[in-house]
Amino acid sequence: QAGHNCMASAFDEARKAALQAKHAASKALGLGVNLPRAPKRHQRPSAAASTAAKRAALALPTRRSTRRAALNATAAMAGMDAPLAPDKATRIGGPGPGSPSSSGSPVEPPRVPSAEEADAIASARAAETAPVGSLRSKRLQLQTLQTAWLGKLVPNFGQGFKASAVTLAACGAQAASGRQLVRFSKYSGIQEFADSVVLFVNVGGDSYANLFEFAPPHAAPTTAAAAPSASVPPPPGGRSAAKDVVLTWFARPRDRPDSPIIARLTSQYLAGRSDAKPQAKSESAAATTVGLFMRDTRDSRPGGKSSPPLYVWCGTLQLLVVDFAASPMRFRWRLQDSKELQTSEHFQQLIGGD
Repeated sequence: QAGHNCMASAFDEARKAALQAKHAASKALGLGVNLPRAPKRHQRPSAAASTAAKRAALALPTRRSTRRAALNATAAMAGMDAPLAPDKATRIGGPGPGSPSSSGSPVEPPRVPSAEEADAIASARAAETAPVGSLRSKRLQLQTLQTAWLGKLVPNFGQGFKASAVTLAACGAQAASGRQLVRFSKYSGIQEFADSVVLFVNVGGDSYANLFEFAPPHAAPTTAAAAPSASVPPPPGGRSAAKDVVLTWFARPRDRPDSPIIARLTSQYLAGRSDAKPQAKSESAAATTVGLFMRDTRDSRPGGKSSPPLYVWCGTLQLLVVDFAASPMRFRWRLQDSKELQTSEHFQQLIGGD
């Protein structure tokens, strides 16, 4: 027993001496005795916290229409040629020029490119090599659309409503095969082709109220600030008796005046303005055809929800005026085939004609 205690005491003394030696060595190296503890292992968030974070990330600003903002449509159309006032621009989709942003600082109006700059941007975009099989690698089958489909419903060939219209525009009669022959973004209302841009507009959708006006033939204001309104009330014989239909359309919130696709839409318009240089007016290289597909998504349409919202080819567009300062930018387009579309029952239903 005594021998065992002596051995334990000797072991404890040796251990204590070893610890003191290590402590002295650590102190000599400048290392403190109380070393920081290792960080805790990362713990995955709970299911509830993860769901809350996803919902917060998806809480994007809502695109408001003039209808949802309770604006008077008649008053809105009457002032369509004037730039939006800051308060109206804020109500439609974002802060207007000079109005405070969420941080409290004034928002500077976007810089509008000159005719030469817009033409250079549009030309560079058109000259880009598009990926094989993408919509931008295809030319618009304009002759087929104009002669066979103007004012007519595009059936679902099997690819879906929008894919059928896009495939018809890009591949003509091959769309009837039922195969999706091109790649495109089905969520975008602006579709780029090699030689053109086509707008896809939902009438009565949950986003912006696309307003229609009825104007004298070829009434084309040239600037947003100086031109008088060309809109007139529908004639007594009904809207179908009007000769020209003008569509108010809004760009995407992320688009800017110098965005390539916006430059393609506006280069000819900017070249034709009174303040453009003569060289820009005569040498615009980026001639882009702008076309229009529309469909009725209102529940009150013939057939209601049971009726498929098929697209109607509504021909080509001429840009009358664009408000670059609005957020998002606001365009007014004249339907160049308004006269031919007078006899289309589907088009008259889209614009609310008699």
